[in-house]
Parts: sequence; structure tokens; C-alpha cells
Amino acid sequence: MLVVLGALAFFLRRKRPAEEAEDWPEVQEVAEPVAPPVPKPAPVPQPEFASPPVPPRPAPVPPPAAAPEAVDIAFEPVGLRLSLVFATLQYRVTLTAGTDLPAGHLIGDMIGAHGSLTSEQQLAPSLETMMPLKPVPALAAGESVTLTGEVQLPLSAIRPLQRANASFFVPLLRVGVVFAETVAPVRRVFTLGIAGGPALAPLRLDTGPMEHRDLGAREVPEARAYPVLPGTLRKAV
Repeated sequence: MLVVLGALAFFLRRKRPAEEAEDWPEVQEVAEPVAPPVPKPAPVPQPEFASPPVPPRPAPVPPPAAAPEAVDIAFEPVGLRLSLVFATLQYRVTLTAGTDLPAGHLIGDMIGAHGSLTSEQQLAPSLETMMPLKPVPALAAGESVTLTGEVQLPLSAIRPLQRANASFFVPLLRVGVVFAETVAPVRRVFTLGIAGGPALAPLRLDTGPMEHRDLGAREVPEARAYPVLPGTLRKAV
């Protein structure tokens, strides 16, 4: 009997908390409030510093215009005759005045080009060593005159070019025009040869007397770099 009463008391003690628990209100979990995001402060505008103005580049200064030459020289070989003694060149020279010119003189000579001579010896002869060829009349600006004549060179003065068993001659004609001392002289150098190819062919010297009519001429532009000293004008004329 005691055992039954003890069991019943144990059962009643076990049951009460459960029954009491059923009467408790259900506890709901409340989420903790989240603080609203703090807005970031707007960036403080920085003052804009204007870049210093770039000064415009100065306009390029054009080089000074070259003074027009007193006269233009156009050369045309008519023929070259090789005799037993001389090489004789027949020429036609046309002079065109770049400005009003007083009367003057055409001077010139002919040599054989050779590697043993310096460039200055071949391309820059002094005016007093060149022979007077033809008088030049006074010319107005733009006016032209054509002069014809001959230039001779002794064969003994030619330094031949040797190739195999042949001897060759490369003529160089140097011409100039001199006027009064107030007008600068002009000098030009032309090389001569047999035309018909991309280059002028030299002349044979070892084939006896011969006359060439198929000659071409080309100016040697390097000769223009050598100055012509006006102090020699009177001696040359």
C-alpha cells in the first residue's frame, strides 16, 4: 500500500510541471533592433585649380630667301673631235639673266677628270686660269642669249683612265660668266660622255682620230658648293 501511494505521489509530482507549462504564454523571440546605417558624409568638393595656359608656339621663321643668281647657264655639247694633237669641243651655251645685267664675258676651259686630282682642282678652278671665250651683251631680267664656240685641250694634258688595255677620257667643261665688280660671278661644271644609257660613257683615246656627235652633258652639282671669289674678276676678264 505504501508503494502504491509513493508511486502515485511521484506521478503527481511529475505531471504538475507539465500541466503548469501548458498554461504559460508562449514566449516569442524578439529580434534586436538594428541601428539604421549612418549615411556617409558627402565628399567636400575640392577647389579646382586651372592649369596655367600654354603659350602658343611661335610661328617658325622662314629662312631668308636666297638671292637670285645673276645668270643661269645652260650648256649643250655640239660635238667633240679627237685629233692627233687636240681634243676640240664645240659648244652651245645659253645664258638667261636673273636680273638686269651689264655686259660681261663668258670664260671656260676643259680638262680630263681623273682620280689623282682633288675635287677642288677639278670642280673649283680660279677664274684667272679660265680662258675668255665670248663677250656677253647686257641683258635685261629674263632675257637670254645663246653663244657658240670651241674649247681645245691638248691630248698631252689629258690623264687617261686605264681599263684593261684601253685608254679613256672623261671631259669636264668648266664655264663661268663675269660682269662688273658689282655683280657676282657664276661658275658651272659639266661632265661629258657618249649618251645612250643610264650613265654617260667615257671616250676612247687609243683608237686614233675620231669625231663624236652623240654626246650628252650633265651638270656636276657639287661644284656649286665652292665659292667664286669676286676679287679675281678683273684678272679673269
